[in-house]
Amino acid sequence: MGKLRHLIVLGGFVACSSNNNGNGIDAASGGADAAHVIDAAAAGSGSGSGSGSGSGSGSTGDFACAGNTTPPTVPATVPVNGTAGTLSTDITSIIGMMFTQPYTGAVNLCSAEPCTGANQLGTTTSDASGAYTFTLTTNSAPVSGFVEIPGSGSGSAATVETLSYVGTPYVKATTVPFTVVTPQQAIGLAQQAGGQCTTGPGLGFVAFKAVDCSGHVLTDSAKVHGALTQNDAAVGDPPLDIYQTIIAGLAQAGLSNYAAAAAPLQGIFLVCGVPAGATKLQVSYDGNSGSVGFLPVTVLSVDGAATEVVAQPGY
Repeated sequence: MGKLRHLIVLGGFVACSSNNNGNGIDAASGGADAAHVIDAAAAGSGSGSGSGSGSGSGSTGDFACAGNTTPPTVPATVPVNGTAGTLSTDITSIIGMMFTQPYTGAVNLCSAEPCTGANQLGTTTSDASGAYTFTLTTNSAPVSGFVEIPGSGSGSAATVETLSYVGTPYVKATTVPFTVVTPQQAIGLAQQAGGQCTTGPGLGFVAFKAVDCSGHVLTDSAKVHGALTQNDAAVGDPPLDIYQTIIAGLAQAGLSNYAAAAAPLQGIFLVCGVPAGATKLQVSYDGNSGSVGFLPVTVLSVDGAATEVVAQPGY
């Protein structure tokens, strides 16, 4: 059961949902369903490892905006809102259907790190449900930025810093992906979850997924190709396909009938061992009419922190 638990918690570690269009899956409810998998695993045994290969489910997607690099007319102000939850890592909470707890604490809107002074575009405190909102002044021009949830606490309550990107500059009313605030304890679980996940001083984590022009996640992940580079050199471990990793673990544990519980994690990839610094994500998709290129996204990898990003094919 141990390694399977690690896989499910790792899934929560990267379970960002929603996107710049406000569409997408509900990671919080999907994670709760995943608790049934752990509950069932208590009666069995087995371990799993993931190959990172895709599911090949055959989704096609809306790519009408592909290649459109011109942002729309930008209002003078745009709302930026989202929701955050802190990942539960103890088995009692997970079995009790509490995969994430609402995060209540500081949330920053930033243009760069450190998120202080002129780099801080806004700061607020999330409410009891984990929800937060900003009103961003744009001066009618695109604003590059990200949401930052600072690391906090100590000991078993310590959490890592989390950055969340929507894949484009802020140009319109924006719903930030559901942000999973990760406990330090989950880093150890990631190392035990199967697949390659390098951790250590100076290294961060980047989780990404691709959406189509309607904001739907591309779940046929065998057709999604992502690469991270710094100064044109490849960085990080090979992308770990979270859904396929969990499915492999379920199969080896004789629990394939619970595979549906992991469905909300389809299309999400985790790259471990990314050196701290500016990092470019480039994604392509094998569409029915040929390869579709996505807008490149430059994000920050931060030492010991988690960065979440959604790749979009165009404005």
